[in-house]
Amino acid sequence: EQIIGSDETLVARSQGDADGLEYVFTDGDDVVLGGDFIVKNLKMNKVTVILQEIGKQPVLSFGNSTGDASMAEFVTSNNPYLSMAFMLCCDDEVRENGSASKAEKMEKLCAEFDWVPISMKNDWTTIYGEGVTRKETPDNVIFDIPAGIDYLALVNKLNPLPEGWEDALTTVTVTNSVNDQVEVETKAYAAYELLKADLEQNDGIYLELDSARRSVAAQQNIMDRFIEKYGADYAAKTVAKPGYSEHHTGLALDLYFKLKNEDGTFTDVYYNEDMEKEEYKPIWAAIHRKLADYGFILRYLEGEEHITGYRYEPWHIRYVDSADIAKEIMSKPGTTLEEYLAGKDAPEVIIDLTGSALYTQEELTDAMLAIKCDFAAWAGCELHAIRYAGDESCSKDKLDWINRIAQADPDEAAGNWTEISADELIATYTEVICFLMDFHSPVKGDGTLEPDKEYTDAQWWLGRTAEGGWEIVSVGF
Repeated sequence: EQIIGSDETLVARSQGDADGLEYVFTDGDDVVLGGDFIVKNLKMNKVTVILQEIGKQPVLSFGNSTGDASMAEFVTSNNPYLSMAFMLCCDDEVRENGSASKAEKMEKLCAEFDWVPISMKNDWTTIYGEGVTRKETPDNVIFDIPAGIDYLALVNKLNPLPEGWEDALTTVTVTNSVNDQVEVETKAYAAYELLKADLEQNDGIYLELDSARRSVAAQQNIMDRFIEKYGADYAAKTVAKPGYSEHHTGLALDLYFKLKNEDGTFTDVYYNEDMEKEEYKPIWAAIHRKLADYGFILRYLEGEEHITGYRYEPWHIRYVDSADIAKEIMSKPGTTLEEYLAGKDAPEVIIDLTGSALYTQEELTDAMLAIKCDFAAWAGCELHAIRYAGDESCSKDKLDWINRIAQADPDEAAGNWTEISADELIATYTEVICFLMDFHSPVKGDGTLEPDKEYTDAQWWLGRTAEGGWEIVSVGF
């Protein structure tokens, strides 16, 4: 039998992981659903499926969410026959897990578009027996989590993608407003669609997906591109190491938004440098306020770079599959997923960027963030303070010194560095800067640091080229 609109792959029962171009159907085989969705069956995709499978404009449609809006409008618009669109309103909070607020929103949409609302509370009677009420769900029960998928899995600079994750992952692939294909974990995408609809209907904000799941190979391509354009250190603090990217999970979503013009057209606000503009901060604030309602958190927080390993990104959100958990995290300013899972907050970090006539606050902050992002990969270490070492450390001698380090090749056999003469020295970096750090080492040492020790005045030396950003050259303690 054919399931119209399922958009799911079909395979032979005995095919296994073999490619369809290689596998030969054998005696005793039969065709079964493959378990992978080809496309999400929502919005305009429903209209496409209707035309592909039926070939005619229907006269009746039945839906239960804004994902059915395109179908409803297709059925009732310019139809030569009498046509009607019905929409289910989830207003029954006694017999079902209804929501009065969501039902009210759907009723308003029905009035606006001339759809017929169906009340689960008042219009549905015969499917329930006498005295039927909903059964309360225990707080510790979690539904619909595929085997192997932990929606609170931590993937960062220290924690790689769990083994077997990709085998258990189910995703959908959609096309955004700039015609890019975006792959998303199935439940995360469903939650995103609800968030997107809420923001459109109630805030006039039009969300789009920039990216979500990336393969390890795709992540490597991004890393290579950032290194070439911005330098290795900027890439390290901006792009995850392949295999250690949260985007591998399919649960991390990078957003952008569209601005609606007076003529009804839209302008994409797509590039990072545009989305970071001051004028768009109210838009991001409105988006962030609603994330937790749909099981999302803001992942890379300002000031927490030494924990997350990345600079503040207002567009990067993470699905945790629980509005309660998301609200618990988002209700505590500065709380990261790492801290939530560890069950404790990291101590406040003292930052001192005063006392420079050479560099602006923006330049000092940029260098400091490079250090914090790098420190996040120091397993078990706890950051206490970072301070600028002073303009006197930014001398010509120190500049020559970091250029020597940058150009020296280690003699791996002898364990020594090859000396470079002054004549051979090439000025890779044109500027030098130094910061001092206080931190505590882990209880169990790693062979480099003494265990359970408070280190003070650890020196971080960075260099900058004429065109690039700050890069960490040397760390001493």
